[in-house]
Amino acid sequence: MGARHAAGPVLTYLDSHCECAEGWLEPLLDRIARDNSTVVSPVIELIRDDDFALRFCRPQFIQIGGFSWSLEAG
Repeated sequence: MGARHAAGPVLTYLDSHCECAEGWLEPLLDRIARDNSTVVSPVIELIRDDDFALRFCRPQFIQIGGFSWSLEAG
């Protein structure tokens, strides 16, 4: 429903639990600007459940939703 009402050239979809840090969008928009058929996804860092601190994932692993392809938490 939201996509039908969107007026911008790019749509972003994020889960409701996502918290975006400053500067997260620009690298994704750069990839889209180079090729407008590109679909991009940010790395979603993990939030620790004991103190809500961000746990940064190692960038050498391809991750989907905070899990590596071996299905281990990132």
